[in-house]
Amino acid sequence: MKFYVDDELIDIDADTKPYGFGTEGQVFKIGDEMFKLYFYDMLDEGHGNKYYHHKDLTKLYPERIALPRRLIYSLDHNYMGYTAQYVDGDVNDNYGITLLSGDIFIDMISILVKDIKYLSEEKVLLADLKIPNTIFDKKDKALFLIDPGRYQSHPFDMIPSFDYEKQNMFQFNLLIGMLLKLDFGKYNPLGDEKKNEKLLAYIIDEVKKNNGSYLEFFKRVFERHENVNEYVKTLKREIN
Repeated sequence: MKFYVDDELIDIDADTKPYGFGTEGQVFKIGDEMFKLYFYDMLDEGHGNKYYHHKDLTKLYPERIALPRRLIYSLDHNYMGYTAQYVDGDVNDNYGITLLSGDIFIDMISILVKDIKYLSEEKVLLADLKIPNTIFDKKDKALFLIDPGRYQSHPFDMIPSFDYEKQNMFQFNLLIGMLLKLDFGKYNPLGDEKKNEKLLAYIIDEVKKNNGSYLEFFKRVFERHENVNEYVKTLKREIN
């Protein structure tokens, strides 16, 4: 299978196993890049051909959001997909952020918030922020957002007062909540399944008191507690 990436001719041997499969296509790892190749019928999604969004995304450089690096074309110059940064992690192993020390946790959230503000200023709307589209690099203690194939650039400019940052931070807060819930289920910090299920609702209420910012909320938490896991263990009396 041959295709062009910029002006470089790339050949993937027919026996090469894909690094992963998805509903939209398949992914191969070549060097330090992931090559996402779409199924032919997945290039249009109602809001237009993915190419028109991806070509704009290649011009942006967030730190922890793995946007398209280069675009992939068939030999007859039809758009096929994009390359993205390889992150050394496993999408099926996103546990453990509640065990991170406070300074590492805050640094992780801060960088992603900075990235989201940057993309919002560039009028990029994030989408599909879900646990399978995150990778935690355990060596560098860094959370990455990956698989940005549905991120849209400039499509809502015609809507008066459309707030990209507000929409993007809403998606991000939902994602952080899902990651916390994943950890609460695995590490059972309160020793009670029913109470563990109520933990997230309690924290969300506390976050709302901090202007809806997980970052500001956890900055206060880490003034007294080593990590999130230690903090939630102190909530036994509050969770009924």
